Amino acid sequence: MISSLRNKQRVDNLQSESRGSRGTVGRWVYLILVGCLLLWLLDTLFGKYFFFRAEGMVTRDVHTMAVSYTATVENLKVEVGDQLQGGDLLVQLNSVDVLQNLGDLSIKSAEIRSRIAELQSRQAQLKTVLPLAQERVEKMGQLRSTEERAAARGLVDTRKISEYLEDEFDSRMTYEKLRGEGGNIALETRTLQAIDANLQESMQRLNAAYADGVVLAPEAVTVSEVHVNKGSVVKSGEPLLELLSGGPYILAYVTPGSVYVADVGAEVSIKYGLKTLQGKVAQIFPISARLPLEFQRAFRPQERSQVLRVEILPDQEVPATYTKVKVVAKGLVPNWIGNIFN
Repeated sequence: MISSLRNKQRVDNLQSESRGSRGTVGRWVYLILVGCLLLWLLDTLFGKYFFFRAEGMVTRDVHTMAVSYTATVENLKVEVGDQLQGGDLLVQLNSVDVLQNLGDLSIKSAEIRSRIAELQSRQAQLKTVLPLAQERVEKMGQLRSTEERAAARGLVDTRKISEYLEDEFDSRMTYEKLRGEGGNIALETRTLQAIDANLQESMQRLNAAYADGVVLAPEAVTVSEVHVNKGSVVKSGEPLLELLSGGPYILAYVTPGSVYVADVGAEVSIKYGLKTLQGKVAQIFPISARLPLEFQRAFRPQERSQVLRVEILPDQEVPATYTKVKVVAKGLVPNWIGNIFN
Protein backbone atom coordinates (compact mmCIF):
# COMPACT_ATOMS: atom_id res chain seq x y z
CA MET A 1 0.00 0.00 0.00
CA ILE A 2 1.47 3.34 -1.01
CA SER A 3 1.52 5.80 1.86
CA SER A 4 3.38 8.84 0.28
CA LEU A 5 5.00 9.99 -2.92
CA ARG A 6 8.54 11.50 -3.21
CA ASN A 7 9.93 13.49 -6.06
CA LYS A 8 13.01 11.93 -7.59
CA GLN A 9 16.19 14.03 -7.55
CA ARG A 10 17.41 14.99 -10.97
CA VAL A 11 20.95 14.03 -11.85
CA ASP A 12 21.74 17.38 -13.53
CA ASN A 13 20.53 19.42 -10.58
CA LEU A 14 22.53 18.40 -7.46
CA GLN A 15 21.90 20.24 -4.28
CA SER A 16 25.00 21.84 -2.67
CA GLU A 17 26.23 20.15 0.41
CA SER A 18 27.13 22.23 3.39
CA ARG A 19 30.87 22.31 3.84
CA GLY A 20 32.71 22.71 7.05
CA SER A 21 35.40 25.37 7.90
CA ARG A 22 38.28 22.91 8.06
CA GLY A 23 39.88 24.19 4.79
CA THR A 24 40.00 27.86 5.91
CA VAL A 25 42.81 27.39 8.46
CA GLY A 26 44.99 25.49 6.01
CA ARG A 27 44.46 28.17 3.38
CA TRP A 28 45.60 30.91 5.74
CA VAL A 29 48.63 28.90 6.81
CA TYR A 30 49.55 28.40 3.18
CA LEU A 31 49.15 32.10 2.39
CA ILE A 32 51.24 33.09 5.40
CA LEU A 33 54.04 30.71 4.41
CA VAL A 34 53.99 31.97 0.83
CA GLY A 35 54.06 35.56 2.10
CA CYS A 36 56.99 34.83 4.39
CA LEU A 37 58.85 33.17 1.53
CA LEU A 38 58.18 36.16 -0.69
CA LEU A 39 59.36 38.60 1.98
CA TRP A 40 62.49 36.52 2.53
CA LEU A 41 63.26 36.53 -1.19
CA LEU A 42 62.70 40.29 -1.41
CA ASP A 43 64.87 40.87 1.64
CA THR A 44 67.62 38.60 0.31
CA LEU A 45 67.66 40.16 -3.15
CA PHE A 46 66.92 43.81 -2.44
CA GLY A 47 67.11 44.29 1.34
CA LYS A 48 70.75 45.39 1.24
CA TYR A 49 69.73 48.43 -0.82
CA PHE A 50 67.22 49.70 1.75
CA PHE A 51 68.56 48.58 5.13
CA PHE A 52 72.03 49.09 6.60
CA ARG A 53 73.51 45.64 6.44
CA ALA A 54 77.18 44.83 5.94
CA GLU A 55 79.43 41.84 6.16
CA GLY A 56 82.61 42.39 8.11
CA MET A 57 85.52 40.84 9.91
CA VAL A 58 87.17 41.44 13.25
CA THR A 59 90.72 42.57 12.60
CA ARG A 60 93.66 44.51 14.01
CA ASP A 61 96.51 46.50 12.52
CA VAL A 62 98.68 44.10 10.51
CA HIS A 63 102.49 44.29 10.29
CA THR A 64 104.28 42.16 7.71
CA MET A 65 107.88 41.53 8.77
CA ALA A 66 110.38 41.21 5.90
CA VAL A 67 114.05 41.91 5.29
CA SER A 68 115.84 43.61 2.39
CA TYR A 69 118.45 40.91 1.90
CA THR A 70 118.73 37.18 1.25
CA ALA A 71 119.34 35.21 4.42
CA THR A 72 119.01 31.86 6.14
CA VAL A 73 116.78 31.39 9.19
CA GLU A 74 119.08 30.22 11.96
CA ASN A 75 116.58 30.37 14.79
CA LEU A 76 112.81 30.88 14.92
CA LYS A 77 111.63 32.06 18.32
CA VAL A 78 107.85 32.41 17.82
CA GLU A 79 104.75 30.44 16.91
CA VAL A 80 101.29 31.42 15.76
CA GLY A 81 99.34 32.96 18.62
CA ASP A 82 102.35 34.10 20.67
CA GLN A 83 101.91 37.47 22.37
CA LEU A 84 105.09 39.51 22.49
CA GLN A 85 106.29 42.84 23.80
CA GLY A 86 108.23 45.45 21.87
CA GLY A 87 111.88 44.46 21.48
CA ASP A 88 111.33 40.70 21.88
CA LEU A 89 113.35 38.49 19.54
CA LEU A 90 111.37 37.09 16.61
CA VAL A 91 113.86 35.55 14.18
CA GLN A 92 117.65 35.17 14.01
CA LEU A 93 118.98 35.37 10.45
CA ASN A 94 122.37 34.89 8.83
CA SER A 95 123.20 36.50 5.49
CA VAL A 96 126.41 35.59 3.67
CA ASP A 97 125.69 38.25 1.03
CA VAL A 98 125.46 41.04 3.59
CA LEU A 99 128.65 39.94 5.33
CA GLN A 100 130.45 39.76 1.98
CA ASN A 101 129.22 43.24 1.04
CA LEU A 102 130.39 44.59 4.38
CA GLY A 103 133.79 42.99 3.84
CA ASP A 104 134.10 44.47 0.34
CA LEU A 105 133.15 47.92 1.60
CA SER A 106 135.68 47.64 4.42
CA ILE A 107 138.46 46.70 1.96
CA LYS A 108 137.59 49.60 -0.35
CA SER A 109 137.52 51.99 2.58
CA ALA A 110 140.93 50.75 3.76
CA GLU A 111 142.43 51.20 0.27
CA ILE A 112 141.02 54.72 -0.01
CA ARG A 113 142.30 55.69 3.42
CA SER A 114 145.75 54.31 2.55
CA ARG A 115 145.75 56.43 -0.60
CA ILE A 116 144.66 59.47 1.38
CA ALA A 117 147.54 58.90 3.81
CA GLU A 118 150.00 58.77 0.88
CA LEU A 119 148.62 61.99 -0.54
CA GLN A 120 148.78 63.72 2.80
CA SER A 121 152.42 62.62 3.19
CA ARG A 122 153.24 64.00 -0.26
CA GLN A 123 151.37 67.20 0.59
CA ALA A 124 153.54 67.61 3.69
CA GLN A 125 156.68 67.20 1.57
CA LEU A 126 155.46 69.81 -0.88
CA LYS A 127 154.82 72.27 1.92
CA THR A 128 158.50 71.91 2.85
CA VAL A 129 159.93 72.00 -0.70
CA LEU A 130 157.68 74.68 -2.19
CA PRO A 131 159.19 77.64 -0.24
CA LEU A 132 162.67 76.53 -1.32
CA ALA A 133 161.58 76.35 -4.96
CA GLN A 134 160.08 79.80 -4.70
CA GLU A 135 163.26 81.16 -3.12
CA ARG A 136 165.30 79.62 -5.95
CA VAL A 137 163.11 81.33 -8.54
CA GLU A 138 163.57 84.67 -6.82
CA LYS A 139 167.36 84.29 -6.57
CA MET A 140 167.68 83.19 -10.18
CA GLY A 141 165.71 86.26 -11.18
CA GLN A 142 168.04 88.46 -9.15
CA LEU A 143 171.15 86.88 -10.72
CA ARG A 144 169.74 87.36 -14.20
CA SER A 145 169.01 91.01 -13.47
CA THR A 146 172.55 91.52 -12.13
CA GLU A 147 174.08 89.92 -15.23
CA GLU A 148 171.94 92.03 -17.52
CA ARG A 149 173.14 95.25 -15.81
CA ALA A 150 176.79 94.06 -15.95
CA ALA A 151 176.43 93.13 -19.63
CA ALA A 152 174.95 96.55 -20.35
CA ARG A 153 178.11 98.11 -18.89
CA GLY A 154 180.30 95.69 -20.86
CA LEU A 155 181.71 94.00 -17.81
CA VAL A 156 180.65 90.41 -18.67
CA ASP A 157 179.96 88.39 -21.77
CA THR A 158 176.31 88.48 -22.92
CA ARG A 159 176.37 84.70 -23.49
CA LYS A 160 176.08 84.22 -19.74
CA ILE A 161 172.66 85.90 -19.76
CA SER A 162 171.12 83.06 -21.79
CA GLU A 163 172.39 80.53 -19.29
CA TYR A 164 170.83 82.48 -16.41
CA LEU A 165 167.57 82.77 -18.36
CA GLU A 166 167.53 78.99 -18.89
CA ASP A 167 168.23 78.34 -15.20
CA GLU A 168 165.49 80.81 -14.17
CA PHE A 169 163.04 79.15 -16.56
CA ASP A 170 163.83 75.69 -15.15
CA SER A 171 163.45 76.90 -11.56
CA ARG A 172 160.13 78.56 -12.34
CA MET A 173 158.86 75.45 -14.15
CA THR A 174 159.82 73.34 -11.14
CA TYR A 175 158.06 75.75 -8.81
CA GLU A 176 154.85 75.83 -10.89
CA LYS A 177 154.92 72.03 -11.21
CA LEU A 178 155.13 71.67 -7.45
CA ARG A 179 152.29 74.16 -6.97
CA GLY A 180 150.11 72.29 -9.49
CA GLU A 181 150.89 68.97 -7.87
CA GLY A 182 149.88 70.42 -4.49
CA GLY A 183 146.54 71.57 -5.94
CA ASN A 184 145.89 68.21 -7.55
CA ILE A 185 146.75 66.42 -4.31
CA ALA A 186 144.33 68.62 -2.37
CA LEU A 187 141.55 68.00 -4.91
CA GLU A 188 142.17 64.24 -5.01
CA THR A 189 142.28 64.12 -1.21
CA ARG A 190 138.90 65.85 -0.91
CA THR A 191 137.40 63.52 -3.53
CA LEU A 192 138.71 60.40 -1.80
CA GLN A 193 137.53 61.69 1.58
CA ALA A 194 134.02 62.18 0.14
CA ILE A 195 134.07 58.65 -1.33
CA ASP A 196 135.24 57.23 2.00
CA ALA A 197 132.47 59.13 3.82
CA ASN A 198 129.90 57.58 1.44
CA LEU A 199 131.39 54.14 2.03
CA GLN A 200 131.20 54.63 5.79
CA GLU A 201 127.58 55.77 5.52
CA SER A 202 126.74 52.75 3.34
CA MET A 203 128.37 50.46 5.89
CA GLN A 204 126.41 52.09 8.71
CA ARG A 205 123.13 51.73 6.81
CA LEU A 206 123.91 48.14 5.89
CA ASN A 207 124.82 47.34 9.49
CA ALA A 208 121.64 49.05 10.72
CA ALA A 209 119.48 47.15 8.20
CA TYR A 210 121.19 43.86 8.95
CA ALA A 211 121.44 44.39 12.74
CA ASP A 212 123.43 41.17 13.06
CA GLY A 213 120.46 39.31 11.55
CA VAL A 214 118.24 39.97 14.58
CA VAL A 215 114.56 40.71 13.87
CA LEU A 216 112.73 42.24 16.84
CA ALA A 217 109.08 42.95 17.56
CA PRO A 218 108.32 46.64 16.84
CA GLU A 219 105.75 46.89 19.65
CA ALA A 220 103.32 44.76 21.64
CA VAL A 221 102.07 42.31 19.00
CA THR A 222 100.42 38.94 18.46
CA VAL A 223 101.84 36.53 15.88
CA SER A 224 99.10 35.74 13.36
CA GLU A 225 101.07 33.88 10.70
CA VAL A 226 104.56 32.39 10.28
CA HIS A 227 105.87 32.01 6.72
CA VAL A 228 109.29 30.46 7.42
CA ASN A 229 110.85 27.57 9.29
CA LYS A 230 114.27 27.03 10.82
CA GLY A 231 116.76 26.57 8.00
CA SER A 232 114.59 28.28 5.39
CA VAL A 233 116.20 30.63 2.89
CA VAL A 234 114.29 33.89 2.46
CA LYS A 235 114.87 36.32 -0.37
CA SER A 236 114.74 40.08 -0.21
CA GLY A 237 111.19 41.30 0.37
CA GLU A 238 109.71 37.89 1.16
CA PRO A 239 107.50 37.94 4.30
CA LEU A 240 108.77 36.30 7.44
CA LEU A 241 105.88 36.87 9.83
CA GLU A 242 102.56 38.65 10.09
CA LEU A 243 101.94 40.47 13.36
CA LEU A 244 98.81 42.04 14.83
CA SER A 245 98.94 45.14 17.00
CA GLY A 246 96.51 47.59 18.52
CA GLY A 247 92.92 46.99 19.59
CA PRO A 248 90.36 44.99 17.58
CA TYR A 249 87.92 46.69 15.23
CA ILE A 250 85.59 45.74 12.39
CA LEU A 251 86.24 46.26 8.70
CA ALA A 252 82.78 46.21 7.14
CA TYR A 253 81.88 46.11 3.45
CA VAL A 254 78.64 47.82 2.39
CA THR A 255 76.94 47.87 -1.01
CA PRO A 256 77.43 51.24 -2.72
CA GLY A 257 74.45 53.04 -4.24
CA SER A 258 71.97 52.08 -1.50
CA VAL A 259 69.09 54.15 -0.17
CA TYR A 260 70.55 54.36 3.32
CA VAL A 261 73.50 56.63 4.11
CA ALA A 262 76.02 55.55 6.74
CA ASP A 263 77.24 58.44 8.89
CA VAL A 264 80.34 58.62 11.04
CA GLY A 265 79.34 58.11 14.67
CA ALA A 266 76.18 56.13 13.88
CA GLU A 267 75.53 53.33 16.35
CA VAL A 268 75.32 49.81 14.92
CA SER A 269 74.84 46.25 16.11
CA ILE A 270 77.52 43.64 15.47
CA LYS A 271 76.20 40.09 15.27
CA TYR A 272 78.13 36.82 15.23
CA GLY A 273 76.63 33.48 16.08
CA LEU A 274 74.03 34.00 18.80
CA LYS A 275 75.75 37.05 20.28
CA THR A 276 75.38 40.75 19.57
CA LEU A 277 77.82 43.56 20.28
CA GLN A 278 77.36 47.30 20.14
CA GLY A 279 79.59 49.56 18.07
CA LYS A 280 79.72 52.75 16.09
CA VAL A 281 80.95 53.81 12.66
CA ALA A 282 84.38 55.39 13.20
CA GLN A 283 85.51 56.03 9.63
CA ILE A 284 84.17 55.83 6.10
CA PHE A 285 86.91 55.21 3.57
CA PRO A 286 86.51 56.91 0.16
CA ILE A 287 87.31 53.68 -1.68
CA SER A 288 85.54 50.58 -2.92
CA ALA A 289 87.81 47.66 -2.12
CA ARG A 290 87.72 44.11 -3.42
CA LEU A 291 85.88 41.83 -1.03
CA PRO A 292 87.99 39.27 0.85
CA LEU A 293 87.77 35.70 -0.35
CA GLU A 294 85.59 34.83 2.65
CA PHE A 295 82.84 37.09 1.25
CA GLN A 296 83.15 36.31 -2.45
CA ARG A 297 80.41 34.21 -4.00
CA ALA A 298 81.23 31.26 -6.19
CA PHE A 299 80.70 31.48 -9.97
CA ARG A 300 80.38 35.27 -9.82
CA PRO A 301 82.83 38.04 -10.74
CA GLN A 302 84.81 39.53 -7.90
CA GLU A 303 82.79 42.19 -6.15
CA ARG A 304 83.82 45.51 -4.66
CA SER A 305 82.18 47.31 -1.78
CA GLN A 306 82.73 50.50 0.18
CA VAL A 307 84.81 50.01 3.32
CA LEU A 308 83.82 51.17 6.79
CA ARG A 309 85.72 51.00 10.04
CA VAL A 310 83.51 50.13 12.97
CA GLU A 311 84.80 50.52 16.51
CA ILE A 312 83.60 48.09 19.16
CA LEU A 313 82.27 49.84 22.25
CA PRO A 314 84.25 49.08 25.44
CA ASP A 315 83.37 46.61 28.19
CA GLN A 316 82.17 43.90 25.80
CA GLU A 317 83.37 40.41 25.03
CA VAL A 318 85.24 40.81 21.74
CA PRO A 319 85.34 37.78 19.41
CA ALA A 320 88.60 36.34 18.15
CA THR A 321 90.47 38.13 15.39
CA TYR A 322 89.33 37.29 11.83
CA THR A 323 85.86 36.27 13.04
CA LYS A 324 83.20 36.96 10.40
CA VAL A 325 80.41 39.23 11.64
CA LYS A 326 77.36 41.08 10.34
CA VAL A 327 76.94 44.78 10.98
CA VAL A 328 73.37 46.11 10.95
CA ALA A 329 71.72 49.38 11.84
CA LYS A 330 70.62 49.78 15.42
CA GLY A 331 66.83 50.02 15.79
CA LEU A 332 63.87 48.70 13.85
CA VAL A 333 63.22 51.73 11.60
CA PRO A 334 65.92 52.55 9.02
CA ASN A 335 67.36 56.06 9.20
CA TRP A 336 66.22 57.02 5.73
CA ILE A 337 62.58 56.20 6.61
CA GLY A 338 62.83 58.26 9.78
CA ASN A 339 64.27 61.16 7.80
CA ILE A 340 61.31 61.04 5.40
CA PHE A 341 58.79 61.39 8.24
CA ASN A 342 60.89 64.02 9.99
